[in-house]
Amino acid sequence: MMQGYFEANNRNVAVFDAFYRSNPSKGGYAIFAGLEQVIEYIQNLHFSEEDVEYLRSRGLFTEEFLQYLQEHDIPYALASASIISNIDFYFETFGLDRWFDKSQVVYDDGTYPDKGAMHLEAARRLRVDIRDCIMIEDSPSSIRSARQLHPRLLIALGNTASPDLLLASGADRYIRDFSEFDCAWLEH
Repeated sequence: MMQGYFEANNRNVAVFDAFYRSNPSKGGYAIFAGLEQVIEYIQNLHFSEEDVEYLRSRGLFTEEFLQYLQEHDIPYALASASIISNIDFYFETFGLDRWFDKSQVVYDDGTYPDKGAMHLEAARRLRVDIRDCIMIEDSPSSIRSARQLHPRLLIALGNTASPDLLLASGADRYIRDFSEFDCAWLEH
């Protein structure tokens, strides 16, 4: 996917959202297994000479893209529609303060009138125009809200609502999961 962005001359930030709507089987809690490893990977994402040599040996990537990987850092931000008690729980349980400044997390602190305002704040903190972002949402109401912000591309994700309903709500594309993400969409 990174090479798709690169070849489309897109040096903007991609934002992905990971959450769930309700606990399965009416359970009282949820465990996000592997979150610490995901965050650590993102925080430390870089490409050593050995990494680039391996990628080069695969014959799948252009030389220009491989050079770019070595020369540029990849920006990121943490944003959540959760309330502060959930943010506190994640920081305490997973030690997120090792990677993130909790004061910079965009979360539902009661000051945002809607989720769209949270998206705008996340883009502001990343110093990017929301219209340059690719947004991924999973519910009709979230898609309608995101559509009002005019992102470059709005992708519906998941299987909790019908694909037709999600697309009718304003999504440009639909995927069941990230394995279906088509890099050609980056040329949108």
